Amino acid sequence: MRAVVGDIESALEELQAVLATFKTLVGEAAGEAGERVKQDTHEVHRQAKAVREKLLDLQALIEGALRQGSDKAQAAVREKPWQALAIATGAGLLLGFLLGGRPAGPRPG
Repeated sequence: MRAVVGDIESALEELQAVLATFKTLVGEAAGEAGERVKQDTHEVHRQAKAVREKLLDLQALIEGALRQGSDKAQAAVREKPWQALAIATGAGLLLGFLLGGRPAGPRPG
């Protein structure tokens, strides 16, 4: 899972680099037109395409990990349904207790 987080961070850094290049492009376009702007535009498109491909790879990786986790959970429930029911009940009670809190206002007493 840390590898996925690292890949996401890497993709975000590349996206920030693309945005920085784009900002530079806009600044240059305002003051200077010509071949340099065309080259930079091409570079931005190339970088954006590379980032998009990385994000699609990350999406596939995350979907695979989620699918694998889902399959493991389903197998565990099928193998031990009563244990799964007990765990789900306990988690529900704990969440209800934690989220239920106490009513606002003065306490009787």
